[in-house]
Amino acid sequence: MRLHPPRTAEDLAAQIGATAKGNTSILVTGLNEINRVEAGDLVFVDHEKYYDKALNSAATTILINKEVEPPAGKAIIICTDPCGEYNK
Repeated sequence: MRLHPPRTAEDLAAQIGATAKGNTSILVTGLNEINRVEAGDLVFVDHEKYYDKALNSAATTILINKEVEPPAGKAIIICTDPCGEYNK
């Protein structure tokens, strides 16, 4: 799903009352599931088993429930319920 207009990771984090880290000025241009993400997409992850897959995916913004080191050039948005926030 494409976002119109695109929003920065920092703006999205503020909207949901979460914390953004890393490249927070990066534009989020879409939302997608982990197996379909591309550059500009936001993906969520809420289980440690899938952290590496999400963090190393093509997604440039990751909605996550644990504070981790953001991958180079990417943003993370830390919240308690990534799935719920993603679905909003």
